[in-house]
Amino acid sequence: TRLYGCVTGVSGFSELDALVALRLYQKSIRPFEDMVVMNTWGDRGQDAKVCEAFCLAELERGARLGISCLQIDDGWQKGKSPNSVSGGTFNDIWRDGQYWMPDPGKYPHGLGPVVDKGNDLGVDIGLWFNPSIQNDYSDWERDAEVLVGLNKEYGIRIFKIDGVQLPTREAEENLRNMLAKVRSETGGGVVFNLDAT
Repeated sequence: TRLYGCVTGVSGFSELDALVALRLYQKSIRPFEDMVVMNTWGDRGQDAKVCEAFCLAELERGARLGISCLQIDDGWQKGKSPNSVSGGTFNDIWRDGQYWMPDPGKYPHGLGPVVDKGNDLGVDIGLWFNPSIQNDYSDWERDAEVLVGLNKEYGIRIFKIDGVQLPTREAEENLRNMLAKVRSETGGGVVFNLDAT
């Protein structure tokens, strides 16, 4: 069983000194990327407007503002989450093998046109993803395969991981395994934005 780690460090006396030392340490042990992120839920309409045309327009606006990543939040996928304006669920999502495919009604050409436009404008596309929490993330391998597949098919390298709950040690280990598998199978090319809400 993997145990929790502990690190001791030194810094100056101020809170800022301690925070800078902590950030330097964190940057030394794992990939870190500064980003200026624009999220598709910024209009407070949840996933109501999230679609290809909306994302293309947001990319144009965001590029003018100097963003480095357009994070397409919940609503890009065919499956509907409980946060969708149309309602949905996270329970047994793997009964629908297409839950994590781009919604063909919203993205009739897949995510390719949005990713291509982002590349043209120098803006990365990030995607929201909520790992399958049931049974302590027992479907972690399937979840990892989805992220690796999106990376390979579209070149998506930034994923917002949302809805994380760690009620047991097994859940923690399975989530850690999912993240490690994705990083390994993409040669370290994926960055995770862990949403701590």
